[in-house]
Amino acid sequence: MSSEEIHEGAASRYRGGYRASWCDWRCGSRGPHRRVPGRARERRRDALRAVSPRGSVLDVPGLRATHEQIRETAAADCKQLARSLADAFMDDPVACWAAPRESLRRGCLRRFFGAYLAIRVPMGLVWNDSDLVGAALWAPPGKGVTAPFEALRLAGAGYADPRLWLRGPLVGYGLVSIENRHPKTPDHLYLATLGVTQSEQGRGLGSLLLGPALELCDRDGLPAYLEASKEHNISFYARHGFRVTREIKLPRGPTMYAMWREPHR
Repeated sequence: MSSEEIHEGAASRYRGGYRASWCDWRCGSRGPHRRVPGRARERRRDALRAVSPRGSVLDVPGLRATHEQIRETAAADCKQLARSLADAFMDDPVACWAAPRESLRRGCLRRFFGAYLAIRVPMGLVWNDSDLVGAALWAPPGKGVTAPFEALRLAGAGYADPRLWLRGPLVGYGLVSIENRHPKTPDHLYLATLGVTQSEQGRGLGSLLLGPALELCDRDGLPAYLEASKEHNISFYARHGFRVTREIKLPRGPTMYAMWREPHR
């Protein structure tokens, strides 16, 4: 069987919306992904609550994130996740280019991610942590490029503030140029957004949020694609098997880095 046939066969299971089998990833036989027995998990949580006012495992300074915190995103999660992603991207070069005034940027990002989550979550392939401080939004094969009606919805949400309207044409042109460079073949999963609120970065949560989709890619023989907006994020994605394939310069703005990952077998 050729690689094209493998990609086509796997991709057919994602088209039209796909909710990943969470149990396949979290409860599989591979050691790091094995489910923690219920009583042991409860004892661990009880111990953490004893030193954490909110009872959140991420409240403990320096504690590494764990697989048990990652779950598929539900519609009820989206409002808080939009706030968390807005905070995560406040210093992002593309966000700063799209909304140069810091006083307007957070609201712009919160509205944008609220609309984007509403589009992506029904398709599946979206994961967050139990504290709603981070999320990974993936698109199934054939759904990576934003449809025209989706683009209008996102623009209307992100640029609802009239003080941002003059920036709209430049940003719209730049984002279209990114999508025009999106690879059409072979079928692949597309990492549209990965973000963790700034106060919780550096604990391994980003890697854990990547885990479910990359496991699906490896299981089903699908490549993965993303655009990194920060040069220093290249090494992070490289550790997960991605490599830079091209640079994309935004008009009067920063450079993005297209990255591709072949499935690991």
